[in-house]
Amino acid sequence: MGEVKYDGPAGDFEHQLQDRIIKHFKDMEIIAKSGNSQVIDSRSEENFFGLGDEPSDSTVSALESYSLPVPETMNKGHIRGAIHFPIGPLKEEETGLVKSKEELRKVFESAGVRLDLPITTLCYNGNNASFLALCAAEAGKEDAAVYYGSWTEFGQLADPSLCVVRSDSRKHG
Repeated sequence: MGEVKYDGPAGDFEHQLQDRIIKHFKDMEIIAKSGNSQVIDSRSEENFFGLGDEPSDSTVSALESYSLPVPETMNKGHIRGAIHFPIGPLKEEETGLVKSKEELRKVFESAGVRLDLPITTLCYNGNNASFLALCAAEAGKEDAAVYYGSWTEFGQLADPSLCVVRSDSRKHG
C-alpha cells in the first residue's frame, strides 16, 4: 500500500467527549451478563476463540510502550455473545482507505452486525475498537460505543465465566 495524499481543503475540527459512547469495565460486565449490546471484537481469530497466548503480543507491546506491568496470565477467549469482526474488510484493498457508506453497511450486515441495535467495540487495547466505531458511524450507527480498555483490561479483570473459550459458531460466541 502506497502513501495516500490529501489535496483537499484544511478543515476545522472540534472534538466533544461523549461519555455515553465510552464503555468501562463495569459496563462490559453488565453487557456480558445481559447481552444488552452487540459486542464486536476485532482481535485475531486465534485469540478470539481462546487458542492464542494471553497476554497477546499486541497486549504486551501496548503495555510495555506505556511502561505498564505485563500480566503473567489473562483470561482467554471472548466476551459471551461477541461477534468476531476483523477490520480488514472495512478498508479498500488497493488504497487502505475506508470503504463507502453503502459498502460498510454490507460488511457489517454480512458479519451479522445489526446497525439498528446497540454496538460496543473492542480489540486488544482500544485502537482497532475506535476504528470499528468510526466505521460504524460512517455506516450510519453514530452511537457505537468503544470499550477502550478492551481485552487488555477485560482479560485481566473479568470473572472467567464471562469469557467463552470456544464456540460452535465461527462468528458468534
